[in-house]
This record gives sequence, C-alpha cells and structure tokens, in this order.
Amino acid sequence: MIRRTANLVLVVAAIFLAVSTSLAHAKLVSSTPSAGETLTTSPPSISLQFSVRVQSKMSSIAVKDASGVSIFVGAIVESDQGKLISVSLPELLPGSYRVEWRALSADDHIIDGNFEFTVGNESQAVQAGAADVDHGGMDHSDHQAAPSINWPQSLVRWLIYIGMMTLTGGLGFRLFVLGSAARSETLDARLMWIFAAAAFFTIAGLFAALVLQTQMLTGSFGISQGMSVLSETSFGPSWLLQLLTAIVAFVLLILSSIRKEAPRKVVLWFAFGLTLAALLGPSISGHARAAWDEYSLAIISDWLHLVAGSMWIGGLGVLAFAIASALGEADRQAAQESLSAITRRFTNIAIPATVLLAITGLYNTWIHVESPSALVGTTYGLVLVAKVAISGVMIVLGGINAFVLRPRLFAKSDAGADAGERRLFNSVRLEVLLAMIVLLLAAILAFLPPAREHKPISASETPAAQEAK
Repeated sequence: MIRRTANLVLVVAAIFLAVSTSLAHAKLVSSTPSAGETLTTSPPSISLQFSVRVQSKMSSIAVKDASGVSIFVGAIVESDQGKLISVSLPELLPGSYRVEWRALSADDHIIDGNFEFTVGNESQAVQAGAADVDHGGMDHSDHQAAPSINWPQSLVRWLIYIGMMTLTGGLGFRLFVLGSAARSETLDARLMWIFAAAAFFTIAGLFAALVLQTQMLTGSFGISQGMSVLSETSFGPSWLLQLLTAIVAFVLLILSSIRKEAPRKVVLWFAFGLTLAALLGPSISGHARAAWDEYSLAIISDWLHLVAGSMWIGGLGVLAFAIASALGEADRQAAQESLSAITRRFTNIAIPATVLLAITGLYNTWIHVESPSALVGTTYGLVLVAKVAISGVMIVLGGINAFVLRPRLFAKSDAGADAGERRLFNSVRLEVLLAMIVLLLAAILAFLPPAREHKPISASETPAAQEAK
C-alpha cells in the first residue's frame, strides 16, 4: 500500500513538472554601426554581436550601397568565443548603406536579417528608396526573418526521433523488463526485426536530414556541398555519430536474427550501448550545444531527457504491439499472469523515466526561458504548452494502466479478465498515439526560436510606437 501511494505521488508530481526542453537559437544582440545610426566618418568594420556562439565558416556579412551595389568586405573574423563576428570595410563615401547578414548558430540553425546605417550628414547621404529604409526603432529583432515552422526538417526530425526511441526504448524493454527469463523464440525474433527496422528507419532519416541541412546552408545538394557541411559545421560530428552507431546496431541485430547461434544477450547489450551513444548526437549539435558555453550541464541534461523519453515511449511501443501479439497466442491464464508481471516491471522503469523527464525539462527551461509569461502569446509557447498538456494526459493514462487496469487482469471471471486485458492494451495504444504527437511537437520546437525571441501574436504596436520606446 505504501509503495503504491508513493508511485501515485511520483506520477502526480511528474504531471506538474513535465515541461519539455525549450532551448535558444542565436539572436543578433547589437551591431557596430548600430541599426539606423548616422556616422560622421566611414566605419573601419562591421561587427555583429550574437546572444550565443555562431559558426563563422557558414556565416556571411554583405554590405550594399543605396543603389544595391555590393561593397567589398574582408574575411569574417570571430571573437568573444564565437559570439562576435566582424568584417573589415574600405573607405565608404557619404551615403546610405544596407547590411545583410546570415549566421549559422551553434545549434545548427540559420538566422538572417538586415539593417541600414548612414555615413555623412543628411545633406550628404544618398537616400535609399522609401521601401528600403526602415529602421524600426533601431531594434535588430525588427530586421530578422520572422520565425515559422520548418515542416520538412521538423518531419524528418520526427521520423528520426521515432526510430531512435523505438530502438533505445525497445532494447531497454527487452533487457530490463523481459530480462533473461525464458521467452518464446517467436517473440524474441520478432523483437530483433523490430529493432533492426527502427535502426534502418533512423539511418534513412539521417540521410534525409543531411540533404535538407545541406540545401539550407548552401542552396543546393551535392557530394562536395554535403562534405563541406559535415566537415565545417557542428552538424557533422553529431550526424556521423548517429549514423555510425545506427549502422553498427543495424548490422548486429540483422546478423543476430539470421544466425541463431549468435550470443544474443551480448548483441543486445552492445546495441543498447550504441543507441545511448547515438542519443548524444542531437545534444552535441543542437540547442543544448548553444547553451553549453554558459551552462555546463546543458548537454548532459538534454541527453538524459532523450534517454528518459526513449525508455518510456519505446517501451510503450513494444508493450502495445509486440507483447500484445505474443500474448494473444498463449494460454489465457498464463498470458494474463505474464502481462501483469511485465506491466509491473515496466511501471518500475516508466515512473523514474517520467520524473527524470520532468527534472531535466525544468532545468532546460530554466536556462532558456525568461519567464512563464514568455510562453504565452507566441507560436513557440503555444506548441510547448500543447506538448506539455499531451504529455500530462499520457502520464495520467500510464497511472490508470498501472494502478487501475492492471489489477483487473485477475478478475474473478474469465470474461472480466479478458475485458481488462483489452482495456489495458487499448489504453497503452492510445498512449503510443499521443507519444507520436508529442514527438512531432518536439521536432517542431527544435526548429523554432524560443518564446522570448518571438513577436507576440497579439502584438498591435506600430513601428512608430516601437520607435518611441
């Protein structure tokens, strides 16, 4: 009774703590010259200060005069741990100039924008057309591309999440829930092929991600462009880590399925270790990498978040489909006893996993979200709130499965026990469906700037009002 009460407390706590990772893209903080500034003499350089590190090899700064002619600038030089990039300028004649910049942030996302400045007094300046001059209160955020959902990259990331979490969580389920107890060879073989399919799914998704990333950074895709992205950006080491671990796991699982005499337990443990390493990939190249310079636990926290999510979601998938199918072929009483034992052991893994998800999510949010109000009235905030709400429903369903439906497997009548089994599997399948939605929302969030860098959806201030500020 005490143990069940403690588990229920943990489930309720996880519902209130289940805030997912919400990490930051780079943002242009300031520039020299500043947006809209009038200078009496030609500046020696253009400098851009960002909120986080940017990757200078894939960034650019261009300067054009009022007629649109490009001004020759020097090579990009970085300082301040990569947060400040600059280019040298030749002597500029009096006139209006437009700076167009594009930067690849440490989390491998492109941001861009533009601003204007003037050399000489107003009578000397060559005025640009009205449509080209908009200093917007000299706020650089007014000159950056508006955030929007990147559907191609989000969908590919979603597919990779599904593959990686099915593989990691499925292997964890096989090792920690099913264990070394005697299981049917049919179930074991079925699981091995499911794991191999998940690894293949991940590999295919990674190649699609490379194509999209290369097209985004270079404007086209080819072997040379792809090699440049892999060798010159932090996307490369992350991508290679995930690809190599997924390929080795795939080969091992296929060989183990074909060769019955293979030491399956060793293969499973080795493959599980590889998948844990693969989950480190998104953390060393994405948002957590951008925050790592200031918060030393950002990468490990993000990785633990992914591991916990994999153990929960991947295990649910195996329970909902592979275990349900296998138990349907067994003796009814033995199947119900086995199902009760399996769900009890899985609950002992799922509850700590959800609590770890909540703790790491709160930590990541503390790093990157300015205040609770920053989650209201923005695209990012709405997506995040939806993700947290659906996660909460999943946790409630998990509590119902563990503490209400599982005990009903031992109903006095066979009909009642069968009905309890059907309700349990239907509820678990609903959890899996909700998990797919959560992963899609997580993939969308990965390519959106955080709430604090959005314009409020309800904002009605005019540029004049902003300038007055």
